[in-house]
Amino acid sequence: RLWAATQVSASSVLLLYISTRPLFSEWRDGTVERVGNGRTRTWISQGREPGQITQIRTDSGANMYCMQSEEMPQISFLLLHDITEHAGALGGLASSLFEHCRSEGIACSVFAVDLPGHGHTGMEATSGEFNMTGMVELVWEAAEWIKAETKESAVVTVGIGIGGEVAFQASSGSEAITATVANGLLLSNEVHFREQVELLKGWVGDALELLLHGQRVFLPSLISFWRLYDKISCDEHSAVACEWNHDSEGYEEHMADPLSTWYTSLSSLRSLFHHPPLTSAENSSKPVLVLAGGRDQAIPLSHVRACFHRLAGHKFLRFDSRAGHQLHRQLTEDTSRVVVGWSRAVLDGTLGELAVESPQLILG
Repeated sequence: RLWAATQVSASSVLLLYISTRPLFSEWRDGTVERVGNGRTRTWISQGREPGQITQIRTDSGANMYCMQSEEMPQISFLLLHDITEHAGALGGLASSLFEHCRSEGIACSVFAVDLPGHGHTGMEATSGEFNMTGMVELVWEAAEWIKAETKESAVVTVGIGIGGEVAFQASSGSEAITATVANGLLLSNEVHFREQVELLKGWVGDALELLLHGQRVFLPSLISFWRLYDKISCDEHSAVACEWNHDSEGYEEHMADPLSTWYTSLSSLRSLFHHPPLTSAENSSKPVLVLAGGRDQAIPLSHVRACFHRLAGHKFLRFDSRAGHQLHRQLTEDTSRVVVGWSRAVLDGTLGELAVESPQLILG
């Protein structure tokens, strides 16, 4: 009885909090007014063009960035962005991957797709409307397009945050996908995450959907997004003595980007947490590299570890205490180096020579 009463009490508080927070928080501090009032991030505007950059539309109308050299690639990376971001924001990582391939003598192409309801794919009426099924299907479509376009190169999906979860779920349903890199894993159908997420998956989420009648909500009313934008400062003599800080500049840049997605329906958000995967983690078979920031407060390392231990097959974990959730921005070169090296090992059939787990972003 006490447990049930506690659950009802916590659920009621969450329901009240979500329903009223925008009235006294986002409007008060000016957050809402700052949304979409800045510069749109694109691969070209980020100033890095080592290869030919183009934008294409898939058959379903999704927007995809392409960075290709003149050579036919051995490896094609497909980048998948986080929940409120878009493909254009991943230009720094795309360029770094491209350059590391070049320095290693590997012919690579890098692609990034705007997931449904995001970026150019989610313009106008569909902006902010999505579900996990649609995201997974779009990854399949993009991977098959890349496979055909690049004459059978290996396609490695690289997901960031929620994009990591999408990448993992998509990997088991497409022969076009060779391997997956997930910067963060949720597996929320198999591993308990945050209590707020568990409540949203259950009757509290049902009640909120009924209350909101499909109305789009401001995402920071539901999720503390300041956790996603972090910067880690470390003692120069120790990689362990590090301190977590909120990256207010990065947060503001993302908030001001007109293509960022800050409003969505509750049903869209809930689909990310209770979508049943085609294959459970313990039955996964594709090679998976899991990356994590040791100071990540959005998807903590403890949760990533719990997810990692459920995986089967060729699985590898690399984490670093010098980074948080923004691992791919804080340690871009180290991230690219290990992703390119690991992908090459997949191609060469030498994964068995690598350590399964390491507290550094190194291959060995």
